[in-house]
Amino acid sequence: MVLKDAIIKFNKSTIKAGDGTLKGKYPLYTCSPVVNKYLDDYLFDDEAIILGTGGNPVINYCNGKFSVSTDCLTMKATEKFSTKYLYYYLIGNIKKIESMFRGAGLKHLNKNELMKMQIDNIEKEKQSKIVRKLDKIQQVIDIRKKQKKQLDELIKSQFVEMFGDPNLVNDNDKIELKSIMLNANNGMARRGNDSDGNIVLRLVELQRNYIDYSNVNKITLEENEKKKYLLSAGDILFARVNGNPDNVGRCAYFKSIGEDVYHNDHIIRVKFDLQRVNPIYLCVLLNDEYGKGEFKNKIKTSAGQYTISQNGIDKVKIFLPPIELQNQFADIVKQIDKQKFEIEKSLKEMQELYESLMEKYFG
Repeated sequence: MVLKDAIIKFNKSTIKAGDGTLKGKYPLYTCSPVVNKYLDDYLFDDEAIILGTGGNPVINYCNGKFSVSTDCLTMKATEKFSTKYLYYYLIGNIKKIESMFRGAGLKHLNKNELMKMQIDNIEKEKQSKIVRKLDKIQQVIDIRKKQKKQLDELIKSQFVEMFGDPNLVNDNDKIELKSIMLNANNGMARRGNDSDGNIVLRLVELQRNYIDYSNVNKITLEENEKKKYLLSAGDILFARVNGNPDNVGRCAYFKSIGEDVYHNDHIIRVKFDLQRVNPIYLCVLLNDEYGKGEFKNKIKTSAGQYTISQNGIDKVKIFLPPIELQNQFADIVKQIDKQKFEIEKSLKEMQELYESLMEKYFG
């Protein structure tokens, strides 16, 4: 059976994405992967699948009152199918749907091609069993993500409790980072891929306040490269370049993992005077809104890429509490991070289970 025969289309909306507001009674679905716009009125009160048709495929499910923008295709299942099952079916075939987006500049979905997509016509009771399994796993995933977010908020609140709001600190009480920097260097420009090589961190591994080692790149390095780009415990790594200015300057501190680790030239490694600043304290400060604001005025742009130089990092201003207080805060963060580790481990397991079941049912 083709998708056209498995769905009922809703009327096309005339609402523009820009008509949505940050607050409102009902969600407004657009082509954005994040649902963050609302209206005080609604177009539909139903169970539905909402597919964004401009840019990249974004698929949402809603059961209740909602609205959609003009660039959305809204549908629900016929009696032969469960709407939630069809939602999961489309999610499981997201790569196939992505190939149906075409055009110069902003791509758009070829709706005729989508309507010809083959749908497995299985018994409705079997559909319900699949939905129940996937819903349970998705519920656990959502809980773990919420727990992780709550722990991140706990770190922020602990920071404010111990040090106050960084945005309210007088400029006269701040210092430039260069006054506590020992040295800095960009990473290696050479690229490669060798499973028997050395770990060379890329931007994808450098996240806010942590380094993700789940899928590292390895390169066999020369001895001179090893000496120049080897990371040491306490080094802070900064994102030097990104297509999104909000990600430029994001940072994490390096701690030993039992083998040598190096960095590429999209990352700036900085060594600080650890007698004056705790790397955990500094990363939490710089990764928050205060730090983003400091980096914003020091970012340059070229060919669609946003960058910050070592000189730009030099000029970032911070306030520096007594090192003893910084260390106390770092100890609290370490304890919270242990909880986050367990949550992230569980989250990863659930996501892997979810993906394996999606492949089993819809692959």
